[in-house]
Order: sequence, then C-alpha cells, then structure tokens
Amino acid sequence: MNFKLFNLVYYMGVATFTYFNIYFKSIGLTETQIGNINSMAKAVSLVMLPLWGMISDYYKVNKRLLMGAVAAAGLTSLAFLVTEQFLGVALIMVVFFMFVTPIPPLM
Repeated sequence: MNFKLFNLVYYMGVATFTYFNIYFKSIGLTETQIGNINSMAKAVSLVMLPLWGMISDYYKVNKRLLMGAVAAAGLTSLAFLVTEQFLGVALIMVVFFMFVTPIPPLM
C-alpha cells in the first residue's frame, strides 16, 4: 500500500474516534463510565508510546512495528462488537489504544 493511500485510510479511521462516545452512550454506558474509559485509554497511551519508541529505536524495526500495530488495532476494533458491558469495553479500549497510539510516530 502506498503512503498516500495509507494516510487516507488511517485518518479516515481516526475520524471515527469522535464517534466512540456516541457509541458508548448508545450501548447504555453512563457519562462517568465513558469518561473513565477515555481517561484509561489516554493514560495507557502515555505509558505505551515511549515503550514503542524504545523498541523501534533499539531493534530498528519501524516498518514491521507499524504493520503490526495497524493489524492489531484493526483486529482489536472488531472486539467492540462482542461486548456492551463497561469492563469489557474498557479493556478493549485500553488494548485498542495500546496499538493505535504508536501509529503516527512510526509513519
């Protein structure tokens, strides 16, 4: 996949992030639960991003890490279809953001 097409697809996916809160509300989560899910995802991002960077720099595997992160994020996003419970959605969101966060720096 060439870089322009990859960017197009990636940023189309990023645009869907704005609808996560609407989806969470539609499955019956409260505002407090939605806020907790979003804050957990951001906290994981703060921790994971430097780790991804260290792995990428140490092993010189940017392209493989990028492909792995994109594949893992795509597969993880399918898990949202499986559960509507707070703990399940929170866990999926945390794992999803573990793989989505490093994609822009690795590009």
